[in-house]
Amino acid sequence: MKYAIGEIILVVIGILIALSINNWNELRKSKNNTRSILMAIKAENTINIKDLDLKIKDSEHVLGNLVLLLENLGPDYMEKDEDVIDSVFFEGLSITLFDPNKASFENLINSGNIKYIVNDSLHDMLLEWSSKLDDILKAEARNLQTFKTFVIPHFYDKISLVKIDRKFDDNTKHLPPSAFPFDNRSALNSMKTENIIEDHLYNLERLGNHYKRFYSELKALNRLIEKELQ
Repeated sequence: MKYAIGEIILVVIGILIALSINNWNELRKSKNNTRSILMAIKAENTINIKDLDLKIKDSEHVLGNLVLLLENLGPDYMEKDEDVIDSVFFEGLSITLFDPNKASFENLINSGNIKYIVNDSLHDMLLEWSSKLDDILKAEARNLQTFKTFVIPHFYDKISLVKIDRKFDDNTKHLPPSAFPFDNRSALNSMKTENIIEDHLYNLERLGNHYKRFYSELKALNRLIEKELQ
């Protein structure tokens, strides 16, 4: 009886040891997988940071042209340089859109491996990443909707897009000249134009602030990932 009990105890101990070893191996694999995902997230974020930097610069360039448009509005529009005004319309009537890389981040969340990240700051920042990106995408969607619904339609009968594009867009050089001898400067003599441009500028400024905050947060996230990988 003692021998049988001893055998049972040894078997139970063996099973427990085997389970412990198996659990340890699974935990090690999960942590190694999490480490690989963090490295991939860092690589994706590096690309996102560069892309956001370009988007911020593009946004500031557009804003500068919108300010220049506002400065040239008024009844004295015929005194303005026509080529300058056409250039400002070409550069100012545009928007920016951010298309982030996020496959590795989604992999981390969907796999549940985020639970193995012990750094609270990194853990929380990764969890907040999606909601902050959503804020940007929503701001872009609102901006795009306003741009398509109000900004561009306002200028359809006020400026010649053919004339402007043939001047400044090499991809449209093949287009024939505009059939209408239209002076785009006349669009400057309109209170509605002023309000449309100001609204467009306001939306772009808000979007630019989203870009700048997310840019700083992505850089901070990469620093935390580097610390976690050490």
